[in-house]
Parts: sequence; C-alpha cells; structure tokens
Amino acid sequence: MKKIKLLLVAVAIVLLHTDCSKNKNTIEDTPISETIDTKDVFKKLTINGFDSKDVSITIIGDSINVVVPYDTDLTKVKNTFDLPKGAKSDPASGEEVDFSSRTVPYIVEYEDTSKDTVKISMKKTVSIAGSIDVSGVFDGFEIYKNDIKIEDTTIDMTTEGLISIKTPYNTDLTSIKNTFTLPEGATSSPASGENVDFSTNSTNQYTVTYSDGSSEMFDITVVNREPTETMADTMNANDVFSSFEAHENSVKIEDAIIDITTESTINITTPHGTDLSLISNVFALASGATSSPASGENVDFSTNSTNQYTVTYSDGSSEMFNITVVNREPSMADTMNANDVFSSFETHENSVKIEDAIIDIAIESTINITTPYGTDLSLISNVFALASGATLSPVSGENVDFSTNSTNQYTVTYSDGSSEMFNITVVNRE
Repeated sequence: MKKIKLLLVAVAIVLLHTDCSKNKNTIEDTPISETIDTKDVFKKLTINGFDSKDVSITIIGDSINVVVPYDTDLTKVKNTFDLPKGAKSDPASGEEVDFSSRTVPYIVEYEDTSKDTVKISMKKTVSIAGSIDVSGVFDGFEIYKNDIKIEDTTIDMTTEGLISIKTPYNTDLTSIKNTFTLPEGATSSPASGENVDFSTNSTNQYTVTYSDGSSEMFDITVVNREPTETMADTMNANDVFSSFEAHENSVKIEDAIIDITTESTINITTPHGTDLSLISNVFALASGATSSPASGENVDFSTNSTNQYTVTYSDGSSEMFNITVVNREPSMADTMNANDVFSSFETHENSVKIEDAIIDIAIESTINITTPYGTDLSLISNVFALASGATLSPVSGENVDFSTNSTNQYTVTYSDGSSEMFNITVVNRE
C-alpha cells in the first residue's frame, strides 16, 4: 500500500511540472503587440517641437488624438518619441509627415517582429480670430468728435465683421475718434481713440490682433443721417445764435474774437490773462428755443476749454453745440509796460525841453507829467525812444494840446502787430 501511495505522488509531481511548463511557454509565445499599451509604445511624445502647454494629446485605445496651435502647417509635422527596446516605426520618430488628411497610421514593429498600428490624428485649435462676434471684440463702443462724445449716434453691430455708425446730420467726419475696449491682450490698428478721416472714405478697416497672434479685419462705416424735418437737422450755429458776446465776470470782453463759421462749434479767443473761470456767453436764440447752459450763465472754461451747450427748439428737437473759449498767446502788447516801451522820455514846450518836468512812468499804461507852473500846455511835445520795431501815434516830438484835455491817448503798435494805448497826462504844478 505504501508503494502505491509513493507512485501516485510521483505521477502527480510529473503532471504538475508538465502543466507549468506549458503555461510558461504560452506566456513567452504571446506577441508583444498584444500585451503593450499605446501609452507605453510612444513615450515622451513631442509634436513638432511644441511646448506641452501648446498642444493637447489624448490616447484612446490604439488612437492618439492631437490638437495643435491654429497656425500649425499640417503638411510638415515632426513627431518625436521613444519606442520600446528593439522596436522601430514607420514613419520614424522625427520624420516629417503630412497630416493635412488629419489621420496618419504609424506602424510599430517590436523586437519579436509583432506589429501594432497606432493612428495619430491631428487637428488645429480654433483661433481667437473668428470665434468672437463683433460686439464681443469692440466693447463699450463710443464715437467722438474733437474729444467730445457724439451722443446722438446709432451704432449697429449686427452684421459679422462690420460696424455701421450713423451720426447726426451735418457732423464733420474729417476727424472721428472711435473708442472701445478690446479683449484682453488684443491690439488694433487704428487704435482706440485714434483720429480717422471718414469724410472721403466712409468705410475704414480696423485690424485686430489677438493675444494668440491671430488677427482679423473689421469694416467700420461712419455716415451722417439724412436730414429730417426737425429743426435740429437743418439749423446751424449762425441760425441758432445771434448777437453773440463773451463776458468776463458779467463785463463784455471787447477784444474777444468769436468764430461761428463751423457748423456746430463756436470758437472764442479772449485776450491774454482773461479769467476763464468766470465766462458767461450772452446771445439771442432762434425763436422759441432754449439752451442749457442759458444765455448769461457763468460757465467755467478754465478746466475744460470746451463746454457743450444743448439747444432745444420749438419743435422739441435738440442738438449740442461745442463752445470753446481759450486765451490768446501773450503778444508784446500783453507783456510790455510803459517802462519797456518808452525810454529817454522828455517833455518839451514849443520844442524846448522842460528841464523841471516830473515824469512818472510807474503805472502800467499811464504816464503822469507835472510841468512848472505857467507852462503853455497847448504846445507840448513828448520826445522819447520806443521799443525796437514799434511805432506810435502821435509820434515822438509831435505837438499835442494838453490845455483842453490834460490826458491824451498814445497808441503803440509793436513789431508783432499787436497794439495798446497809453494815457499820457500833463498838468502844471500848483
């Protein structure tokens, strides 16, 4: 019985050994192609030398899906990778491949000669250009003329790639500023706020370049609305404002230059030194019209040289006028005083110098002369030298009668064409 048991054990050992050998041979005989994952085939996969952040690589089964930047040339793509030991591929790593048909099969042959076919598919990412509608590109769109916003405009962005703008009738389109906010990192040419002439060509192209380097062009069209029956569309500044005067602190500025030749703009130039914080413009309006600010109302032009006056007509229509007030650049008349103008001043009686005359030129535009008691003031001539290039009326040495009027005006005209008046007073001492 013992011998039988030993025999059965020996048989069992032989059978077990035979089974294990068969299993070992089965594993060793399995092709590599059936045991390896795709991710282990293409290790350190690099697409066309791109940084990993610029591409997207997804492995699904025996397929590799790649998304590359929008401007990649798909006809010339080089994929580099490390294969398992002893393996080779067709196309090879680093070989230039045409992916214009999108998918290319890579055949990998392993060291055991088994093969795999891995399909690499490639497409471009969508660029920013073309992916945002026009209203998303140009945010907060406004239109300006002479740095003043044109309030009564119609801006249409419903057509892709086009912005259509209609401005009030008779708007001067020679220098229009379109202002807007672009997507982050984008730039445009012309830039936001840049002056563009829409008077000759009503349509101008704006090229927007996005943060990803893509760009597209937009047509911006600016035209005036056709005139309507409203007074606002047919009236110009000369029709609206009559008897126009500029006042400083409620006193008329006599030497102000008022230009109302522009359709909706009034330009006022005041003498150098005028206090522009106390300006009131006084005018008569077209029948039944009102304005804000009103005629005679004080307006501060010192901070903003241009202020808007809104005129509302009797038919209920309204329009805005830009009134600009600036001081003239200082002329010689603004900067010269009596001491600068008159030198070597002498007073003569009947062409003879009055030695004992007292001549006071201390006041800005006044010369006070006191002559000895009994001087004949009907035969006075003042003799002096003038500033270079200046002329005078009355001239130096000319007889002037100071007996009836003790003060006479002398007008000096300077070399720059500016002029001013000086009061010369001559009286006898008591």
